[in-house]
Amino acid sequence: VLAAGGNAVDATLAMAALTWLVLPGQCGIGGDAFAVVREPDGRVWTIGGSGFGPDGGTTPFYRDQGLSTIPLYGALGVAVPGAPAALAALHTHGASRGLPELWEPAARIAETGLACSAKTAADVCEALTAIRHDPGLAAVYAP
Repeated sequence: VLAAGGNAVDATLAMAALTWLVLPGQCGIGGDAFAVVREPDGRVWTIGGSGFGPDGGTTPFYRDQGLSTIPLYGALGVAVPGAPAALAALHTHGASRGLPELWEPAARIAETGLACSAKTAADVCEALTAIRHDPGLAAVYAP
């Protein structure tokens, strides 16, 4: 992207699309995204893409459920993904290229497929183990 005349924000957006594809369990559209951008003139701006938690998800609520932390799994740990809005804001405020152009290489790779990494395979196996413990989820997703 840089060699083709794009800027650092363009390169970041192109990289995000490919990373979502290659490492879906570590980086993804369903997560959060943050950026600190330093302009050539020295000006710095940031994007905070942390999604909102559940309504009523206060510290007393979780304590009343017998929890000392927000769980990593299940409905009580769900948050709205912040990555889509963060990357849209990053694009609006700093990109010189359109998202279709920047994300085309990742879309092309997704259409033709790519090898599953050992980390992603391990993540899928771990998730499947948890899914099998829930009869409703297992009936839909385990097969």
